[in-house]
Amino acid sequence: MESRPDITMDRVTYSSVADIYIKAGLNEKALIFLKKCEEKISKDASGYNHLISHYASLGNKDEMMRLWGLQLTECEMHINRDYITMMYSLVKIGELEETEKLLTEWESSCDRYDFRVPNALLIGYSAYLDKDNMEKAFECMKEALAVQAENKFWRPKPSSISSILDWVRDNRNADEVEAFMRSLKTGSRNYLD
Repeated sequence: MESRPDITMDRVTYSSVADIYIKAGLNEKALIFLKKCEEKISKDASGYNHLISHYASLGNKDEMMRLWGLQLTECEMHINRDYITMMYSLVKIGELEETEKLLTEWESSCDRYDFRVPNALLIGYSAYLDKDNMEKAFECMKEALAVQAENKFWRPKPSSISSILDWVRDNRNADEVEAFMRSLKTGSRNYLD
């Protein structure tokens, strides 16, 4: 394809090839095409998002952070989708503290709340459950429940609710347990079903 003048090799093409190599476990070859993909990005936030996602699949935090820095300086606008991509990528590689920092940065700079951004951290609460950090899981779940009206489609996993609820019963006072139970039964939703 690269040798044919009638075919345009753009970032999408190189990204697709890199994705195939990543899925095949051929990471060294994937890196070659990710670099070629990067050469084709010119102030293109979507392109940076794709690259960051690919490097997350490779578990390469350094490249993710480098590209995020470039995206912030090269692209004029930084929309919620950009933060969502970066946060999901950080969660994917288990960088939950970095995800929290990015959430704080987004919250201080955003002009309109978008549930999808902190939802990346909420996805991370299952990672907190896996790491036995129930305090963080509890805080994430409380935050999610506090803004649940803004996301009609979000529904926490029953196993996560059960694990957090067990922890709350064992580690919090009765008032906190009751408040958490009420938040699980708000409005037309009842997450305890």
